Amino acid sequence: GVDTTVSPAPGDKAMHARTKLGLSPNMAMFKTTIPRSRDSSPFMIIFAPLDIFPSTPACHGTHAYPAYDLSGDCIVFFKDLWCINAPDIIPEGDIYAQLNENHVPHVLTCLSSGNVRCWPEQELQMVKYSESPWACQRGLMITSHTHYWLILDLVGEGLTNFASSQQLVQAVHDALLGGLRTSLML
Repeated sequence: GVDTTVSPAPGDKAMHARTKLGLSPNMAMFKTTIPRSRDSSPFMIIFAPLDIFPSTPACHGTHAYPAYDLSGDCIVFFKDLWCINAPDIIPEGDIYAQLNENHVPHVLTCLSSGNVRCWPEQELQMVKYSESPWACQRGLMITSHTHYWLILDLVGEGLTNFASSQQLVQAVHDALLGGLRTSLML
């Protein structure tokens, strides 16, 4: 398929983003525009393509990586995922907002989130065609998904980049405290 929401980043902007992200000068860079959650100009972010492993089909699952926000001149955390499309599923961006409103410590701020706007032909078609006479296995229970983007204000470290085991344990401790506070709120 073709993703009309992403395109190659212009040369000068791509070079600036590579520098900010600490990437090699010949790394391919892409751009996309993401609406902000509030009434302000949208994010135009530039990011490098993911390393896709042979066991992971391209364009499937959750992908998360640092990206460069041109308007804010800063690095943000960009999460690109397919989430379950059901009325009882709370969108991840809304969960971050609730956590922040309740002053839960160690929780990042969601700068923007929402379903990716696309052409109808680009939406997930599996549910629609699962009952077609030509389907290989008719009658399968297929859960509808929607393409979703999330932008967070900070980019963390990889699990292999901690200076000590104490630093890793502290990060897990903080995450558990945030999870405990969340479950008490709900």
